[in-house]
Amino acid sequence: MLNQADLDLVRHTPLFEGLPPALVAAFVGDARVTPFEARTLLFSQGDPADSFFVVLVGQVRLFVLTAEGRDSVIEFVEPGQSFAEAAMFGSGRLPVNAEVAAGTRLVRIPAQRILAGINGDTTLARKMLDSLARRQRRLIGRIGDLKLRSPGQRLAAALLALSTVDFGATTVHLGVTKAGLASHIGITPESLSRAMSRLRNRGVTCRGHEVTIADVSALRRYCEDREPEA
Repeated sequence: MLNQADLDLVRHTPLFEGLPPALVAAFVGDARVTPFEARTLLFSQGDPADSFFVVLVGQVRLFVLTAEGRDSVIEFVEPGQSFAEAAMFGSGRLPVNAEVAAGTRLVRIPAQRILAGINGDTTLARKMLDSLARRQRRLIGRIGDLKLRSPGQRLAAALLALSTVDFGATTVHLGVTKAGLASHIGITPESLSRAMSRLRNRGVTCRGHEVTIADVSALRRYCEDREPEA
């Protein structure tokens, strides 16, 4: 069962934010919370979309398999974010695979409960549509952005997204493997290694999962440069 801290986190997801607390509690109050001690495949592409999920702790990797059988990461879902809700309104089948990282806790919310709630409350229906539209715009923007950027700039953008400062030096923690990061930004692991080497000249150093950026502002200027690299 959800404890109060879990429920507060769920209430502030984009899907439920702004709804009365009692209404959110009615939708998810008896939802099941599942801890994952080891990395686990949560569902596979094509499985029935009979639930959606909110990440309480940890991370979930959404991915598809390419024609060559390689993983292609669509998105990393972090605490306070939901996933798999869009499929409930489409084909009823999940369009991606989901892998849960070790140490993750998820809340599973049955589709039937949400669909019944939408029939009785148009506010929830609008919130859900807004949430899905924002996610679609974010993914479309990310795809377009990847096409315009070099591998080095893609890596720089991913590192900047992890930074909590706008200028000066900082150190960020990679919460995924380097292979996962490469897939997420649409390059091969070999290209990632070359991109990391290229960024050393721009003040970026990597030791394990810790990456130090000497000048966040300078790296952002490099990331936004649309001139082709030599």
